[in-house]
Amino acid sequence: MITGTQLRMARAALKIGVRELAKSAGVSPATITRIENGHPANVSTLIRLESVLGMKGVNADINNDGSITVRVLNNSLSEIENTIIQTELKNQREHEERKQEAREWIVNRDKEWRNKKGQKC
Repeated sequence: MITGTQLRMARAALKIGVRELAKSAGVSPATITRIENGHPANVSTLIRLESVLGMKGVNADINNDGSITVRVLNNSLSEIENTIIQTELKNQREHEERKQEAREWIVNRDKEWRNKKGQKC
């Protein structure tokens, strides 16, 4: 299933805007924006978007190691452009991992604080 990051990268690779993709897929531009910002979407919507992008020559995958890829199958992008896109996907994945680590750190800090507060009483 396509992710919001893949959706954004596919649009960038194809050089199409939110409105154009939304019109092609029969969804609202707001739906595209919400998905790209990480909000959940209906499976049918994601399948429709993936299908539309596939017809435009884009393939989105999640590799065994959890990394996400976007490939333009019609070779309309140069090797350099494909490398840039893959690098951006990697950076997005690393950013999401750092955000998750920060969330976990905050939760652990809060637990420690509550434990210390409970011991003082």
